[in-house]
Amino acid sequence: CPAFVGRAMFRIHTVAGLLPLLATAAGAFLQSWTSQVQCPGSNAFIHAKCQAEVITAKACPDVVAEVQARVAGAKSGHWQDPHNNGTYTALPSINAGMLQLTHLTGNGLYTDKLTLTLETRSGGRCAMFGCSESQVTSFADASTNCCNLRMLLCGSENNCRSVNGDLGTQELSITKSLGAGQDWQACFKTPVLDALPAAVEVAPMTYVQH
Repeated sequence: CPAFVGRAMFRIHTVAGLLPLLATAAGAFLQSWTSQVQCPGSNAFIHAKCQAEVITAKACPDVVAEVQARVAGAKSGHWQDPHNNGTYTALPSINAGMLQLTHLTGNGLYTDKLTLTLETRSGGRCAMFGCSESQVTSFADASTNCCNLRMLLCGSENNCRSVNGDLGTQELSITKSLGAGQDWQACFKTPVLDALPAAVEVAPMTYVQH
């Protein structure tokens, strides 16, 4: 029937015409999130990954100081990574307002890379867009990448131990790769010691406030 064929062709052309618009809309939505999240990258084609957006009650220099203290404390014994007793290492930062780190699991087998992009919001509060990526071929990560990010900023609201004091952190969103986990309970596999040595002075990490 010519009329039926005509309607069918009209629908096909209509759908085809909408595809570029849908792709543009989807791209704009993703861009609004990913433009603020810079990930470290990985040589593994298939790998686990977690992105987190959080807001704190503190200013960005205070957030940097707390992250710095936990990174140094994990090596010196003044702070303990409750996920797997891993070790963080600060890397040279190439962009203002960004921190780059690695996280080595407590068993010494796996290294993940992290980027933390900091941004001052209204009232002087600091927002963080974080990304953690596995550096080896992986699919399921038992929530490791999300825990890598969370353990650097969480406080008493999540039964986390701070070094300089609580940051008043609120997690706004989590985006993860297929197969990666985001279970908060998985972040507390290592019993935290009741008493840790007093914190010591540490050299500041590279960070330039906008």
